Amino acid sequence: MRSDYAATLGVREVVIDAETRREVNRTDLGRVAELTLAIASGEKGLTIVMQPVVSTLRGTKVCTYEYATGHPGDLVRIVLVDAGDEVYEVSMLMTSRVDEKRIPEAASLQEAFVQNVLW
Repeated sequence: MRSDYAATLGVREVVIDAETRREVNRTDLGRVAELTLAIASGEKGLTIVMQPVVSTLRGTKVCTYEYATGHPGDLVRIVLVDAGDEVYEVSMLMTSRVDEKRIPEAASLQEAFVQNVLW
């Protein structure tokens, strides 16, 4: 967003087993969201701000959720992307320096990134 590191965007592959892949194919990314949230909460201690919501962006299945970290004022917004053979996590850390009024703008930037990457 700006060069002050108030918000950071990251991408990583979420490695899932064959059984979870079949479940994602049959249903959606809800189970993967549960697993990634469980891992994150075990490591850091967090508060869920937005429960996982499954949707599509340009025909790609996604699941979005948000949580507050143990650091006061920091918010993490996750978009899980079903890219066919792989699942990716596009995370955005918004520090306490991001004005609360600008969070929707940051979320829009994250979604624009997801929509414009060739998965």
